[in-house]
Amino acid sequence: MEETAGSEVMEAETASETEQQEVTEETEETEETETDDAFGQEYLAKVYPLMEQKNYEGLKKLTTSAEAQEVLNGMKEDVVTYQPDRTEQDISGTGVGLYRYHGKGGVGTAYYYYFGDYDDGIRHGNGFTFHPLDGGWERYEGNWESDVPQETFTKKETGLYNGEPYEATTTGNMTDGLENGDFKETVNALGLQFEMNWTSENGVALDIYDGFEDWVKQYLAEIHQPGYSLYALSMPSDGQNVYLWWNIYDPFNEKLGIYKYTFE
Repeated sequence: MEETAGSEVMEAETASETEQQEVTEETEETEETETDDAFGQEYLAKVYPLMEQKNYEGLKKLTTSAEAQEVLNGMKEDVVTYQPDRTEQDISGTGVGLYRYHGKGGVGTAYYYYFGDYDDGIRHGNGFTFHPLDGGWERYEGNWESDVPQETFTKKETGLYNGEPYEATTTGNMTDGLENGDFKETVNALGLQFEMNWTSENGVALDIYDGFEDWVKQYLAEIHQPGYSLYALSMPSDGQNVYLWWNIYDPFNEKLGIYKYTFE
């Protein structure tokens, strides 16, 4: 009987120690999450005015900084949002958010920023995104419903093409965050202006390679290999013998959408 009682006491003490350890771990995890969230809020408080002012050079400098990388590395969730004088957990009205997304099969991670209307923490209304690129940046602007872009949108992009600066403006339609319909893109590059046109169906850009004459196909044969789709081609407006083309390498059936490509 004494041995049984002693065993029960030891079991009770062990259970108590286990429960205390679990409580300690939960407390530490909560404190760590709160610290990470506070750090993210502090960082987005710097992003907010730059997004509001559409100060893209300032945004690129901040969003590619060591501080930005530290926030990204510390994010427990894929979204952090901020609103000045925020009183509720889920914001409504104008706010800014940092969104992280993952490549298909867990390969690769990317991120972008959103500034605009929210409804209970969900993007709903007018807003735009900002994504830093090598040598430039990319921005989508338009209408959002239930956290995804819908209807007419405009994309502006700056960067480097063959080491030279370029600027591109795209207009088209989004359905549930995916390109859907006819698209037009004006590109200023190499001192020339190009106008590209293509059609997408639910995020799939239609391959237009077969619609060209044989001499054009021969010219493009190097890039039209298995897995590639040619979906836009143009000569400059002044008629010079220069071509600019857009093509997709699509080994994972990726779809064209708000982040350049969406991963499902």
